[in-house]
Amino acid sequence: MMGVLLGQADPGLSDHGRRQAAELAEEWKTLRIERLVSSKLRRARETALVVGRALGLDVDVDGRLNEISYGVWDGREWADIEASDPGTARRKIEDWWSATPEGGETGAAFYARVEEVWHSLRTRPESVIATVTHTAVNAVLLDLARRSVYSAGDSGGTAGIGPDWRGIQTFSQELGSFLSVGMDSQRQDLQ
Repeated sequence: MMGVLLGQADPGLSDHGRRQAAELAEEWKTLRIERLVSSKLRRARETALVVGRALGLDVDVDGRLNEISYGVWDGREWADIEASDPGTARRKIEDWWSATPEGGETGAAFYARVEEVWHSLRTRPESVIATVTHTAVNAVLLDLARRSVYSAGDSGGTAGIGPDWRGIQTFSQELGSFLSVGMDSQRQDLQ
């Protein structure tokens, strides 16, 4: 059972979210972050601002890091979606990335948008860049990082192949939580 599909709905942080942002800032103090990039959506921007203040960094905002748009479903409860659009809701559950609600972003367009920002971040001279984004964005970024590691080390053979939707679909991040993932470019491994 799902709750609310926030998508590109734009609520700010709750008090709990502000406390989590402060915890994240403390956790990230040891990482020597040189650049902080956030989506345009308020919940991410507000988190990034708390972290940026604690780390002495400005926040770069990039709309390509916004969560996937669910169109008319953005900000709605899943139970309401199932009642009002049962056919699309059923297709979405069966194949999350292929079923697109009215006015929503297709899985392929979303992946391409996130891949574009991934490549732009990789060309920057900073060695440690932190992003403050959303669950679906994080899933795609992790898929891209995994592919980058495999293509660099020739052990995965995934270069030039499209998204691993199965792997992305199994990615899980609790709503309203934060996730820290690091990639050591010297060791070329990703957890």
